[in-house]
Amino acid sequence: MFIIPIGTDAPIYHFPWMTITMGVVNIIAFVLTGGGHYSEQNAWMPWVLQLGNGTINPIQWVTMNFVHFGILHLLGNLIFLWGFGIIVEGKIGWWKFFLVYMAIGISGGVMIQGVCFFIPGLKTQAAGASLVIYGLMTISLVWAPKNDVTYFYLFAFYFGVSDVSIMVFSFYYIIVQIAIGFLFQSMVGFGMAMFLLSQGGHLMGAILGISIGTVMLKLKMVDCENWDIFAVMKGTYGSNDEFEKYRHAGILYSNFEEDELVEKDNKKEKRKKSVTESFEMPPEEDDDYEAEVYSRKKDTREYKLTKRLKSNLKIGDVDAVLQVYKKLRQLEPNWLLENQDLKRLIDLLCQYEDWIQAIPFMEIYLKTTPGCNAGTRIKLAALLVEVYERPRRSLSILKPLESATLKKNQKIFYSRILKIARKQIEDGVVEFNKDSLEDG
Repeated sequence: MFIIPIGTDAPIYHFPWMTITMGVVNIIAFVLTGGGHYSEQNAWMPWVLQLGNGTINPIQWVTMNFVHFGILHLLGNLIFLWGFGIIVEGKIGWWKFFLVYMAIGISGGVMIQGVCFFIPGLKTQAAGASLVIYGLMTISLVWAPKNDVTYFYLFAFYFGVSDVSIMVFSFYYIIVQIAIGFLFQSMVGFGMAMFLLSQGGHLMGAILGISIGTVMLKLKMVDCENWDIFAVMKGTYGSNDEFEKYRHAGILYSNFEEDELVEKDNKKEKRKKSVTESFEMPPEEDDDYEAEVYSRKKDTREYKLTKRLKSNLKIGDVDAVLQVYKKLRQLEPNWLLENQDLKRLIDLLCQYEDWIQAIPFMEIYLKTTPGCNAGTRIKLAALLVEVYERPRRSLSILKPLESATLKKNQKIFYSRILKIARKQIEDGVVEFNKDSLEDG
């Protein structure tokens, strides 16, 4: 099967200019060295890494990373250079990516030539970008193991676009490289020793990548948003300390007496709560997910992603739900969650106290669901004044409740939000000139 990576859902912040540049440099070097033909040895011999016979050549530590022995060797490396390069460069930018790229390549050249320096009777050559790519692959594994790579596939007469995790994508690359190694050594007549030497170089690249990726992560030189391999191993991936400060902000509590926020039989506990912590959203009725009927064909990507999203909702994996939701919106910008699924997602986000993520989904829910939805409106209005300090927006959310019949507990929070919002307005709080918080 032939695959070409075309994108990733891993958070990236930089366009992969250097990844593209390195691909172009590899192509230029391939042309300048005779296109990898062994009849042109005089052209590529000075570029490749000479091994054995006490050879040490620092220039070759650099040039060996851009020379290839054939078109298959080159194309295979270019495809996976793009796949892993967009992830690594996307997180750290072009100049840091360049330094990482060259650090892996040069260090690998030093290690290989240094080891072979002491092997008697050895006389061979090594070259190719695969050592660097193995390093980029393991960096991707350290930084974003659970994220997906989107790829185009071609198998016989079947083709299409699909997704696979970076971990699985990496294993596929390893299999492809081993296959190319066997094919390469059979075509050019090199023995098993050369094949093992090649795979040893790949292993060196992988070790260098793990080391560099881990050091940069621990030194906070890269932001993996708590989706790195260590967070995955601990089971704490997906949480973000940035939002912890909102959990017990206490903006509302600081303006009122504690006994007004709790029932009389709970006063002895003296437990302080903000509106966002105290008010529970109305329970949602259980949904029969197995009875869902989709209007789209089951072989479409949108259907498969929707099915995956519902499955993740059912088991309560909110991080996976948000990833799939993002993909669906990229695939179809006007796509929306069904109201029952939207409500379930809101409940999960509130359960994990992820208020920042919950707010835009609450706004969507209010727009698409008939009725006043008092519980959701009060919860959202409280979040708007407590987290974002958007009193005017909060008042507009509460406006439909002016004539609504509210429960006793709802009335308490309704009046407190009104007071806080009006006080923020009197204090001159500057508010975004935007009607909705949803970013699409």
